[in-house]
Amino acid sequence: MSFADLVTSILGLIQSVIYLIIGASVVVFILGIIKMIAGGANEKSLSDGKQRIIWGIIGIFVSVSVWGLIRILLTTFSLS
Repeated sequence: MSFADLVTSILGLIQSVIYLIIGASVVVFILGIIKMIAGGANEKSLSDGKQRIIWGIIGIFVSVSVWGLIRILLTTFSLS
């Protein structure tokens, strides 16, 4: 196994984990929206829903950014 194969397999594993994190972030975001809608005028539900939405957006942004960096590394070093 060459060094390029090792790096490719590690980056592939990281990329799979990123997909799971993106999915979880989207679920958190959607649950935040549902919590806000279902909460109505309840201030606790509204603030909890807003927090979930914010963390969902942050999670999506960070995950997509890391995924993009991995794609850049793979393309730059001509790894498959």
